[in-house]
Amino acid sequence: MENDIEPLRNVKCLSLNIRLRTDQHGKLNNHTCGICYKPFPTKRALQTHNRTHGILERRHKCSVCEKKFYAQTELTIHMRKHTGERPLVCTTCQKRFADPRSLAKHVKIHIGEKKFVCEICQKKFIHSYSLTTHRRVHTGEKPFVCSTCGHSYTTSTQLTLHTRTHTQEKPYPCSVCPKAFASGSGLATHQLTHTGIRKYVCSICGKGLRTSPDLAAHLRTHTGEKPFECRIPNCNKRYKTHSQLSAHIRAHTGEPDVT
Repeated sequence: MENDIEPLRNVKCLSLNIRLRTDQHGKLNNHTCGICYKPFPTKRALQTHNRTHGILERRHKCSVCEKKFYAQTELTIHMRKHTGERPLVCTTCQKRFADPRSLAKHVKIHIGEKKFVCEICQKKFIHSYSLTTHRRVHTGEKPFVCSTCGHSYTTSTQLTLHTRTHTQEKPYPCSVCPKAFASGSGLATHQLTHTGIRKYVCSICGKGLRTSPDLAAHLRTHTGEKPFECRIPNCNKRYKTHSQLSAHIRAHTGEPDVT
């Protein structure tokens, strides 16, 4: 195994680590020690183990949301939710992750046997449902239809997120301020406003943005690109951002602005 600063970076190390950390049912343990990375089947077992490190209480507090942790390493990983930092890199596809568990879960995609093959582009998948979803890229099929406005989507997750624009459901509350969001990604993006970090810099004007999507949207102010098109019949208006398109669609449907 490679001895790197960041744990679980090497694919071979990860494959071994996954085997070491699985229980008798083959699932990753949900309770892992933040100091020695030993896995435990229950939260209570982990708390008992923490005493071997001399840890009796959660002494490490997040300066953003005030959540407390037993170990400094746990707090370090948690802080990445606020900063957006993803220092762990998959050596196969270069995708980045904030914590070892997410990387380990991802690496199984590369380690596992990909026996389901797309007959059109030959891309391979571990699961049959992944292939079924992928085929819709080629067929254009969107079987998940909104019962309110008739918009259709490729996956049930996309439909669920869209439905919340009608119901105004926002199940992801911010732990720092009263705001809430329809998706976990929306919450993660919002949390960056509390940290003040702007690591994405426009190459044209030098403006700093908090997220990659924010930078992409900003660049359109320079290029004039409008990739978001209204699909309501006889409209076809185009917009620079998805939020502008959503506001436009609400003008068609008569729904109130939920932003």
